[in-house]
Amino acid sequence: GATAMLEGRPYLITTSGSPLANYELQGGADFVCTELYAVGSANLAYATSEARGAARRWKPAYWMGWLAEEWQSLGIPYNVPQKQALLKAGFLQEWLMGTSVMVLESGPLGTRAEEYTAPDPDTGVTPKEGYDGKIAQAYRKTVKEFYDFTREHTRGIGSPDTQIALALGNGDSFVGMSVDWFAVWGLHGQAETNANYRHGAPEFTWLRAQDTFFPRGPEALAPYPNAWLAGSPYGQIDIVGVDEDSLLSDLSRYTLVAFAGWNTMTPQARDVLEEYVRGGGTLALCVPHLSTRADREYRDYASADLLQLFCGTVVTGPPETATGPVVATDAAPPALREALSGIGKATVRLAPLELPDGAEVLATVGGKPLLLRAMVGEGAVHLCAAWDYPGKDGPLADVYDALLRTLAAAVPQRVRIAPAGELDDTAYIAYAVYSLFPKHGGAAYVLNLDCIKPRRVRLLIEGREPEELVLESLELRTIRLL
Repeated sequence: GATAMLEGRPYLITTSGSPLANYELQGGADFVCTELYAVGSANLAYATSEARGAARRWKPAYWMGWLAEEWQSLGIPYNVPQKQALLKAGFLQEWLMGTSVMVLESGPLGTRAEEYTAPDPDTGVTPKEGYDGKIAQAYRKTVKEFYDFTREHTRGIGSPDTQIALALGNGDSFVGMSVDWFAVWGLHGQAETNANYRHGAPEFTWLRAQDTFFPRGPEALAPYPNAWLAGSPYGQIDIVGVDEDSLLSDLSRYTLVAFAGWNTMTPQARDVLEEYVRGGGTLALCVPHLSTRADREYRDYASADLLQLFCGTVVTGPPETATGPVVATDAAPPALREALSGIGKATVRLAPLELPDGAEVLATVGGKPLLLRAMVGEGAVHLCAAWDYPGKDGPLADVYDALLRTLAAAVPQRVRIAPAGELDDTAYIAYAVYSLFPKHGGAAYVLNLDCIKPRRVRLLIEGREPEELVLESLELRTIRLL
């Protein structure tokens, strides 16, 4: 953290390589400045979505991105084009996503990460550079070019449209990445004796959701790996904290709210979610998201630990194991039936359920309910009846992922993207829609994040014929919406 004098008084600004702005702002920080490219904030789209969702909830005057590209792009040599192209891509994506203030860590006084960054491929060395060094000048040149871009291009008013939110559950400590030996919340002592305090199925469920909603095109920096640049195949998405302090206004802007990782349910949060659904929202979650446990027991909890769902579905006892094919029912929408068709056989611990009148079973495993939908007021709840968090890999993860993809694809959007032809380039394409724009009815910004080559995408704009776009490397196209 740091303090700064703004408007005559000190402000607290926090920065971290873990995208947990929801907690930092909730804890009283005036501004958040996420350290992008770093550790858990490596996926720029995910980390920025988390900061934007937190800013929309807690309403600081600014939300910021600290671009630590030099220090964190360790394996990319200084003197290859990909080094500065990666930084340029980050600037353009931050601009597209609505970031208020961007700070570059490198260049003002020289370079900083010589001993950690790959050497010059021609000379084999990485000389320490001062202000007048070639590499330091390259960083300042990239900043100047981006500054000139911002002077020439008017961004929409406010921040981009978002119809979908992924919920950062109460007590969720997902830090943007997961390794099974990580300790939750840094509780290393507990993690030494209790495996539940190490990253596990709740955090790995986040990894799957991240790959779905913030996919990283593997060839964007070829031949170097891409850990940073992620597209937006379902449009702009916020990461929003849901806890006992949540208000209906925190959720009402979204058509779909879906849980991924850890959640400790509270009566207050349950009531706000009920208001959200009754007002017309769509909610997706799993049985363990209903648990009131705060002690990281996410395997051997009891039905008494569950705060029963407001849709009238009741968990009546301990889990029952079901083995058999995953089968979509006639009540499932066609897109879900298609998404589930290739999963095949699974063994799943299921919560025994008492279903309310009108509830529909969308999918079964071994003939027992696995995915359910219940209409509540003007909205709908989609529940995965598995007793366990889905995780990242395996049939259960595939089932929940299929549900989230189906729901996300059904959300009405002014602008969508889709593959053009046989190749799916959508992981390389970031786009955002601004409905408020000076002198006309909005604009869509479409950015090719591939630092090497052009990419193609179909642009689907409401009320227009589909249009195929071919975007050059790092091209950002502005498309007016009437």
